[in-house]
Amino acid sequence: EEDVELLVEFLDESYDEVDRCEEILNDIQDGTIDPECVNELFRKVHSIKGVASCCDLHDITNLTHVTEEVLSAIRDEKLTFQPAVVATIVDSNDLLRLLLDAVKVAVDESREVARFDEVAPLVDRLEGVRDGQASAMAMVTGGTAGTEEGDASEAEAATPEPVDETPHRVERDEEDLELIVEFLDE
Repeated sequence: EEDVELLVEFLDESYDEVDRCEEILNDIQDGTIDPECVNELFRKVHSIKGVASCCDLHDITNLTHVTEEVLSAIRDEKLTFQPAVVATIVDSNDLLRLLLDAVKVAVDESREVARFDEVAPLVDRLEGVRDGQASAMAMVTGGTAGTEEGDASEAEAATPEPVDETPHRVERDEEDLELIVEFLDE
């Protein structure tokens, strides 16, 4: 019961964080790149990652961890907000929202959280972007970016299919609980 309450609170906070990330990313796509917005984006992803890790939400933890690394590279000026980089971060935020939806369904229906096949390929793309690999950038653009028809078919193809994996349970230590309390107090 305590875990369910924590997950409900996590979902409420995380949906707000994802909404704000989407607003920031829309501004960046429109050409507004403010260093404080980049910092805010990083902090929001970092917060979600920390609590997801404490809640054993592995897909969310993996996705946000590498997204955070990409944002860190941008903050450190090792990467810039090229269209392919922004597109990959937008994809991450979109998938994060779907993963949160899966957690919500699991909480509402008192069942295990579904796992998604789409996480690993996107994590690979994010790692490639983080590492500045040209092949990762090509994977992002795919030759159809910017066209309505290409965007629609990509969106349909990107609809995640749940994978039935049972996550293992990990004991939380005092440091984990402090991180959760700090997140919930924000």
